[in-house]
Amino acid sequence: MKDSHQPVIVVAFGYPKDATDYIKLIIGSKRRMELEKFCFGDFDNTWRFIMDAVRLSPSAMNSQPWRFYKNQNVIDMYIKSSKNIFHMIEMNRIDAGIALQHLNIAARYFDINLNFKRLANKEKEGCIYITSIIEKE
Repeated sequence: MKDSHQPVIVVAFGYPKDATDYIKLIIGSKRRMELEKFCFGDFDNTWRFIMDAVRLSPSAMNSQPWRFYKNQNVIDMYIKSSKNIFHMIEMNRIDAGIALQHLNIAARYFDINLNFKRLANKEKEGCIYITSIIEKE
């Protein structure tokens, strides 16, 4: 990195030493929001498992700003817009991208293929629309 640059965000990638470390992470994730607080709509058991992977996604200051609204084979993703501080909104957009990658990887585990597309007329009060996740048939 050049001396004139400053890091804005650092994301760590990797795998736990063994499966018990991962299980401890899941069990010990009390600081993570419950699914019912960010997932709304008709999420079946498979989708609840997928969304649990999203729940464990890292976010700036553990804010978990994402909100998902599912109707049939379409899930609309938003971030909360409660804080109008520009840098937090931008950090929330980065958090949304990380959460979407967790969602995509978990969906692939179940052989669910997804399309990501911005659709029209998706405004929701108190939220910023990010994208729609469409399950391919």
